[in-house]
Amino acid sequence: MRDVFLDEPGSTPATSSPGHRAILRQALLRQLLGFCLFGAAYYVAYRYGMSFAQAGASPFWFPDSVLLCGLLLTRPGQWWLFIGVTLPIRVFSEVANGIPLWFLLATFAIDSVRGVLTATALRRFLMNPIRIDTAARSPGSRPPTPRSRSSISSCCGPSRCT
Repeated sequence: MRDVFLDEPGSTPATSSPGHRAILRQALLRQLLGFCLFGAAYYVAYRYGMSFAQAGASPFWFPDSVLLCGLLLTRPGQWWLFIGVTLPIRVFSEVANGIPLWFLLATFAIDSVRGVLTATALRRFLMNPIRIDTAARSPGSRPPTPRSRSSISSCCGPSRCT
């Protein structure tokens, strides 16, 4: 058990000073505001991403970018909140009308796992995953050579069906 010392009889304990509570409230308010901004940004990205024609798969899915940013900006212990808020946006959004529920749940699961794995890998291998310039300074990373860049683009680039 932790000892709490009082400066004077009847005064507040040193561990729960009014300034400490104000900082806690401010941090909690900042986290709540960030969570609400994430939800709004994810909703806008989902609406925008679903506005395109469904004729072909897109190499970039805007909501995945927003999810990755949200995961990178928060502690891993809070990731379940960010993953959890994306499900109702996907299922109950008006742009999801006419799409089978099994498909919405499957894409939710795939995108969530991809976001968590990507955020985990970036946190693991980069000193500061939020800054792009840290990739070159991270241990074990080398800049891509022209040969590796061309092989990457040929494997991952858009393919043409003729």
